[in-house]
Amino acid sequence: MPIPWYRSLRFRMMTILVCILVVTFGASFAFEVQQQRNLILQEARQQASSMAHALLSSLQTLMLAGDGPLAHDWLKRVRSHPSLENVEILRRDGSEAFRDLATIGKVNAFLGRQRFHRRALPPIIPHLPDAAAFRQAVGGKPMTVQQGERLSFLLPIHKDQQCNACHGYDPSPIRGVLVVSVSTRKAMALVRHMRIVVELAAAGGMLLLALLSYAVIRRRVLDPIEQMTQATDDIADGNLEARVDTRSGDEIAVLGRAFNHMTENLQQTMVSKHYVDQILHCMGDMLFVVDPDGRIVLANPASASVLGYAQQEMVGLPISAIVPDGLQLAPSVGHGGDSVPSNAESRFIGKDGQEVPVLVSVSRLEEDAHHHQIIFAARDITRQKAAERELRLAAKVMDTVSNAIMVADAKANIRLVNPAFCRITGYRPEEVVGKNPRILQSGKQSREFYAEMWNDILKRGLWEGEIWNRRKDGEIYPEWLTITAMRDQDGVITHYVSTFQDITERKRVMRELEHLASHDQLTGLPNRKLFIDRLAHAMRLSRRMEKQAALLFIDIDGFKPVNDTHGHDIGDALLQAIAERLLASVREADTVARLGGDEFTVIMENVADVGHVLPVADKILDAMHEPFTIGDIVCRIGASIGISTYPGDSEELDDLIKKADTAMYMAKHSGRNRVCLYNRDCT
Repeated sequence: MPIPWYRSLRFRMMTILVCILVVTFGASFAFEVQQQRNLILQEARQQASSMAHALLSSLQTLMLAGDGPLAHDWLKRVRSHPSLENVEILRRDGSEAFRDLATIGKVNAFLGRQRFHRRALPPIIPHLPDAAAFRQAVGGKPMTVQQGERLSFLLPIHKDQQCNACHGYDPSPIRGVLVVSVSTRKAMALVRHMRIVVELAAAGGMLLLALLSYAVIRRRVLDPIEQMTQATDDIADGNLEARVDTRSGDEIAVLGRAFNHMTENLQQTMVSKHYVDQILHCMGDMLFVVDPDGRIVLANPASASVLGYAQQEMVGLPISAIVPDGLQLAPSVGHGGDSVPSNAESRFIGKDGQEVPVLVSVSRLEEDAHHHQIIFAARDITRQKAAERELRLAAKVMDTVSNAIMVADAKANIRLVNPAFCRITGYRPEEVVGKNPRILQSGKQSREFYAEMWNDILKRGLWEGEIWNRRKDGEIYPEWLTITAMRDQDGVITHYVSTFQDITERKRVMRELEHLASHDQLTGLPNRKLFIDRLAHAMRLSRRMEKQAALLFIDIDGFKPVNDTHGHDIGDALLQAIAERLLASVREADTVARLGGDEFTVIMENVADVGHVLPVADKILDAMHEPFTIGDIVCRIGASIGISTYPGDSEELDDLIKKADTAMYMAKHSGRNRVCLYNRDCT
């Protein structure tokens, strides 16, 4: 369709070009004329100023002579000068000087004689160029006034020392104002002539520049654009071989190259359309397009595969058969062109009726103002949902497990802890996240311990063992710690997972069990097992130090009648009291043990000879003779003691025990409440 000439780019560009030239030359012309006018007026001002100063010098000479007729004659001759418009001498009040006799009267009165006299002249009305300028001139400031084609220069007449001889009565430094007026008619005529010359020259230059500019614009802009327009029409007609000439190298050429590149891309797009079908075929996600009536018009193979349909079965299928919930478009997917996809989790129904959880993206494709299509892009998230359930289960387990769990990054900075960690250590999550686990160190382990631990972690990926750490309140506690290094598919460590449990209670129970295993439950004294260990230790110590050790076997006389008469509770209390008196009767380094029933033993280490043992045995006998008060019951008992020594009596443990037992029975059979030495009384 042809474009009207008044709407063509050529006409619009010429119009814009002419307007720009008119404005440019108009502004330049106005500026130049104004500059010339100012220059001419400045010359006129300088001429008037020079002439006014020259006239003032002549006037002052005449005033000193005091000859009034001569002054009038001088003014007449000056005013007739062809370059002057007018010359006036005005008093400060604005009246014409040298007309009346007021000044002469004041001078003669000041001098005291009739020094000056002349006849009065009729007054005239002076021409004041500007009242404000005249007042400033009376104040002593030279002024220039422009009125039409007249230029007036106001020059103050200052009173010097010579003037005071006649005008001393007047204190003012200004006597009057000399007004010199010149005509600027010739200068303004010259300005008008110059304006005409400049206008003609500007019009000619503007026309020439417009023609040259149009020629350049047509060649460099309009012709390439017309060529590009023709190429566009050819492409619209299906000729994708059309190209634009780009040899000029300017911006239009750049635009032409872009146009050619766009044409080549369009050509490749048209040629490569089957690639789009290949992409749709290879997509792993579901994609189908729905028309305004809610029926599927296009579906890719992934959609058919996931939902169990054949690809052609889905074409024409109502969307409600797949999306039973009636998935609504998000507010952002509205009218007005392509829209931002709306993402949401939903469920699709397969051909077999099974639900498929999906993450669906819905967007609206506007074909024109009245037609649109809906694009559904969905991803099967069945595995993702299963993984999420497993993660939620793992998180629940982590929150409820009694063992503390701590996850650190590759730099060993804490990233995650569970509630059990907070309960055991006393720290809140925000107090430890981002920090190094060394804040838990108790200081009980050496650097070598930690170096060996990290060596195992980095080499084997695992370390497990007992360690002492410190709670937030400063309490040191034992824990059983397991550290596992987590690696990615490349074998690089990404995280460290630590699990530990507070074993304070376990260690306490173990200590109690160990105590129960080696001590008598009733009296708290070492039992037979610990007694054997202590005796073996005493024998080894005596052998190393070349000393003796003594073993005392003690059998309580009279215990059975007390136990049978008063019951087991009194008997148990009596045994506890006996144990206390035995402990009080021996040295701190000696061992008192209960072997069972009413049999006790004492192991004495590091003794020089038997002479050091007998006093202890006698002390025990005395302690046993003292009555025992159990509740309200007073119990009287005694003891039979047998003694064997190492290595004098035997160097074998079992034999040493047997000989002490033999000596104890010898004491019982000898009347009880006595001490028997094996090597003295039994051999």
